[in-house]
Amino acid sequence: DIEKEYPEVVVTTMAYMPTVPPPKTLHPRRNVMIRWIDWGGFKEAPDTTRPLREQPERADSFLAWSAITPAGLAIWDYGLGNASANIPFNPVPVLADDLRFYAEHNVQAMFLQAGEMAPWREDNFKPLYDYIALRLLAQPGLSLDEEVGRFMAAYFGPAAGPMRQIYDDLAARQQELPPLKEVGGNV
Repeated sequence: DIEKEYPEVVVTTMAYMPTVPPPKTLHPRRNVMIRWIDWGGFKEAPDTTRPLREQPERADSFLAWSAITPAGLAIWDYGLGNASANIPFNPVPVLADDLRFYAEHNVQAMFLQAGEMAPWREDNFKPLYDYIALRLLAQPGLSLDEEVGRFMAAYFGPAAGPMRQIYDDLAARQQELPPLKEVGGNV
């Protein structure tokens, strides 16, 4: 009824927990934007060391909602809130891939829950993570390598080279990790 009286108004609702799987026969109207939330309602915990597109259950849910939501999707991403507190990792390449994946599939709004983190998570390149999020949300096509280099030089100054080496080493080692379900834990 809102669509008839107020065609310019977009109504939002969430695909979250039990509603994360899209309905089989019901589709949102063109004035309804679904806010897809990558938490709960899945068999596996989110793997923060891998992009969304490499996590089939989550990617399939996201793509299914994207296909049936004419107004486009909104995203609520818990970001580093799901990160393990006991292993170093590099969340930046995962964030960049996810933001580009969202842009490829008609995401219209983004809420990245990226507030103050616990001290043991701050070492996971949190300031760089925030910078990349802001840059790629505005321009998803930017070169991640160039943006990381720009940040490293400005933020770390003379230590930019060694910090970049740590960044690159963590990203490379992360690519060697087995998928989360193979190691049987929450990353």
